[in-house]
Amino acid sequence: MRTANFLLISLFAAASLAGSLSAQQPTGDAVQTAPNAQREDAVDSMAGTDLSEDSCTGIWLEINPQNAPSLKEKDVKGVVTDFAKANADGDDSIDQTEFMSACKNKLVVAPNKKK
Repeated sequence: MRTANFLLISLFAAASLAGSLSAQQPTGDAVQTAPNAQREDAVDSMAGTDLSEDSCTGIWLEINPQNAPSLKEKDVKGVVTDFAKANADGDDSIDQTEFMSACKNKLVVAPNKKK
């Protein structure tokens, strides 16, 4: 009897785990998304998020590993929710000062990290 109960509990646990894992798996075109497409998903799900100054600095460093003085719109796509509003001087790029201001004004979201 103990063995039968153990087997039933084990089967139930395995079925629950399998159900929750399959619910988290992407399907269709989402399976093979590029990093910018993943960032766009993050923009939709996290727009208006308050981020600390340290978080903003960390995001800047993550999207700018070469430490360039500024980034083009394509480089911040999916992280900066409104490039025109974030680009205070109206040129074709955002520098770190503009990025930090945009972050403070909830125009930046954390990149979506998929493993």
